[in-house]
Amino acid sequence: MGDHSAPPKRHSGRPYSNMSNDRSSSVLVLVAFVAGVAAGVALAWLLEGDPDATSGRLTAERDAASERAPAEPGLVAKGTPQPMGRSVPPDSAASAASPLPAPPFEPPAELDLPPGVAGWIRVEVVPPAGQSDVGGEVYVLAAGAPGVDDIDLVPHGDAYTSEPAQMAVARPGRYDVGLVIGQIQLLQTNVSVVAGETTTVVFRVPVAEGVTVTLEDPLPEVPGWTSQMNLRFVPLGAARHCTYPGRGEGRNLTWGWTLRKRTMTAGSILPGQRYRVSANLTRYQAKPKPLRLAMAEHFAVCSPEQVGPGSHVRIRIRRSGVLSLRAVLEPTSWPVGVEQEIHVAVDHAGGSIHRSYLVEHDDVEEGTRYTWTFRAPAGPVIVRWRGTDIQSGVLEGLAVRAGERLRLEADIRYTGRAPSNSRPPRLEVAWPPSMDGDEHLDLAGVWRRAHGELDVSTSSFGRRDDVELDARFRTARGLIAVIGQQWATGPLEITGDALRVRPVRGGLVVIAPEVTRPESMGYLLLRRPDGLPIPRPEEGWDLAVRAETGRVLGPLAPGEHTFQVWLGSRRLPDAKVTVRAGRTTPLVIPE
Repeated sequence: MGDHSAPPKRHSGRPYSNMSNDRSSSVLVLVAFVAGVAAGVALAWLLEGDPDATSGRLTAERDAASERAPAEPGLVAKGTPQPMGRSVPPDSAASAASPLPAPPFEPPAELDLPPGVAGWIRVEVVPPAGQSDVGGEVYVLAAGAPGVDDIDLVPHGDAYTSEPAQMAVARPGRYDVGLVIGQIQLLQTNVSVVAGETTTVVFRVPVAEGVTVTLEDPLPEVPGWTSQMNLRFVPLGAARHCTYPGRGEGRNLTWGWTLRKRTMTAGSILPGQRYRVSANLTRYQAKPKPLRLAMAEHFAVCSPEQVGPGSHVRIRIRRSGVLSLRAVLEPTSWPVGVEQEIHVAVDHAGGSIHRSYLVEHDDVEEGTRYTWTFRAPAGPVIVRWRGTDIQSGVLEGLAVRAGERLRLEADIRYTGRAPSNSRPPRLEVAWPPSMDGDEHLDLAGVWRRAHGELDVSTSSFGRRDDVELDARFRTARGLIAVIGQQWATGPLEITGDALRVRPVRGGLVVIAPEVTRPESMGYLLLRRPDGLPIPRPEEGWDLAVRAETGRVLGPLAPGEHTFQVWLGSRRLPDAKVTVRAGRTTPLVIPE
């Protein structure tokens, strides 16, 4: 058996992180050096989750009690906004804001549709009583499609009472239209767009209320350091959290509070919305530069933990300690290629701390231990863990002491069904005879993550006749390989104990859209129908590639290739190209 292959290299990051989905439009930080404090808020959450640089990958915070909101039935009444993940009846107080006369609509001067445009959505914003002009970002999703974090992926624009938005869409049909104004997010579903016409959507912005936050206990000061409270509001009932949500989804909200006053008002929450609120403390020192952060030795406990508009949150300060949970993962019970998400919760007198960790078989070796660290208030605690195919467990009768570390150990086992064949397969490559021996074969595979997202991993191999692959390649959803910019394969399969690769001389394609669409319509994305990644010379692999004029793809095996074309969450007609060996061929993106 030959040398082992290099470990797979991750591409395109790890998309599952609610922490990265937080976006605050109005962080109330009353200090002069705003940029430094903003960095402190973001880093403080990371430090709070991992104060001792422990092993294991913290990927998200998830509300253990969250439940998917039902899909919204039928067409929403015109002018009736839907708050995050909830329905608002048309006759509710939320839609009873005093209407103002909408600006006169001026139809487009050109009656002919621009290239690539099928119709328009015009968005008008009616402010709440007492305000004359409000507005924010508008985005368009295909009806029922999930939300996005990057607004440039979908049709978008800015809409104000004084200046409505006029957005072009590529195809007639039904859409969900969202509006984000600071901390407020509204959604109208099943907006029908007819070819060649303009559909008007009216958002009547409800009156939002903040949450009063009072610091009950004084916080001991440290000379030269400033204390900051970081507040996080996670929507209840949201199936997923992102910056521009779709149906049943929500946005996480954050605020920074430098504690200059004992009371503050946080956020803008709509009627009917509920959030789980949490807080953590950090200290920062702006001088001498650079900005320095330190963990506070105190813990902030919010009461109540669940809030709505007009609620009053009282924060008590308690001395804290550190709880270290050492997870022992038994390799014999953890099959090759299986990735699991483990949810851990620490219950204390003031509420709960929720974390999620992603664990792969590659990381589980004999004697491997993960240490997951929590800062918790002094007093009794209960530690629980669970997962889809994880044996649930609980540790009770525990107590955290102020300024001390409580060390625990948990035996976490996989209980799901193991793959039928976990033997490492061989890699057998029929190297083209014209090569001089310095070339490398790049093998790319697609795996489904524990949270449902697809991920691409690659491994590179030199010219060897017999290589043992990691057994996890057996669980890949698809495999494909290239050698340099000239040799390629089609989809590959492991047969028996071997992955046999027969590269052929391939060709490149260069993207050439037929029309230039407005940038506000969003990016055009290309995907392979078989779900395999697309190679790009010297740029790696991607499951979705932006269809930018002049971008080169390949090498691809000779023959006809079909690419799905997506504009945001709306699929457009496919693009097809016939690849010729040793040639570069235009890939025409149809109108």
